[in-house]
Amino acid sequence: MYARKAGVIVFAFGSLLFLGAGCTLKLSAQNVPGIFKSIDHGVSWSAKALQVSESGKKNRLSDIEVRSIAVDPRNSNLVYIGTDSSGVFASENAGESWTQIIPGQRIVSLAFDYSSRCVLYALTPKQLFKTSDCATSWYIILDETRADVELTSMAVDTLSPHILYVATNGGDIFQSTDRGSTWKALYRFAEASLRTILVDRFDPSVLYAATAAGDIFRSEDKGRSWKTISESLYRDFPKRDVYRGLQMLSRQNSLIYASRAGLYRTLNGGRAWERLGLLTTNDDTAIFALAVNPENDSEIYYTTEHTFFRSSDGGKTWHTQPLPPQRAGSVISIDTNNSSILYLGLRTPSKKSRFFYTPEEDFY
Repeated sequence: MYARKAGVIVFAFGSLLFLGAGCTLKLSAQNVPGIFKSIDHGVSWSAKALQVSESGKKNRLSDIEVRSIAVDPRNSNLVYIGTDSSGVFASENAGESWTQIIPGQRIVSLAFDYSSRCVLYALTPKQLFKTSDCATSWYIILDETRADVELTSMAVDTLSPHILYVATNGGDIFQSTDRGSTWKALYRFAEASLRTILVDRFDPSVLYAATAAGDIFRSEDKGRSWKTISESLYRDFPKRDVYRGLQMLSRQNSLIYASRAGLYRTLNGGRAWERLGLLTTNDDTAIFALAVNPENDSEIYYTTEHTFFRSSDGGKTWHTQPLPPQRAGSVISIDTNNSSILYLGLRTPSKKSRFFYTPEEDFY
């Protein structure tokens, strides 16, 4: 079913320069950058998109499709972006210059070991990579060999970072208790395509998982057993829609959930949910990305295909900015060391629909 590989993969670093100028998000349709940065809570943005190779050739990172962004929780200067087909880019100076550290891979997500300065994980649909030397070399520590199963999410235990979790679109949850050296099948959701797994940062024995269909589950024993917490959500808000995001808030048992058509919040572990008021209606919201300041629930950000939204009062009022044409905001990341700093990644929506995928297609 799945196997660990012990081989090491080494990628050479080049010297690359990212040139960014202050700008709004509204740009022309040609050569739209893939990554933006804000230092004022999303009020204004700078494009970080010109790359210079070792030979001095300049290349604008306008064709990358950004899927994930991770800021090192110990050092804001270290930023990583994962892409659809161009692998991982790293910055050691908060986005001013970038190096491609994994080429030619679809990167589903990135995660840090909170206790080790140079340990980073990069998840692809079929493999989990690990570096222990600040991205100089990478090991494959999990290899999914089933043709019809893909890895979709990973999480690191915040208090015991030797414990790792990986979820699949086949409903599996794998666990490692030795930083990825060995793995076991911990749990399997029948007929469920998992999209995310989270470890509660207040109590790491509590995990959350969400499916593509919008079902949300909670475990109180490190993933050995699970119960649904979305029954009350769909009782009070019957319209079920495609999953877009699930994040923890700054209080225990508090979550915010994004479907394609709305934002929902629980402050009691899912016993009750409330719908946040949005400027758009259910029919035209089409949420693509979500981020909430983990230290201040009042700061909420999301994107639709054409617009970036921000609220500083918990969703009571919203400010909007247009996104570049032909691109949609795919991921928003907040610097946990300085919440005024945001990164926004862009992707190209599917030609078949307004979204990255049609409702009949897989999330990927």
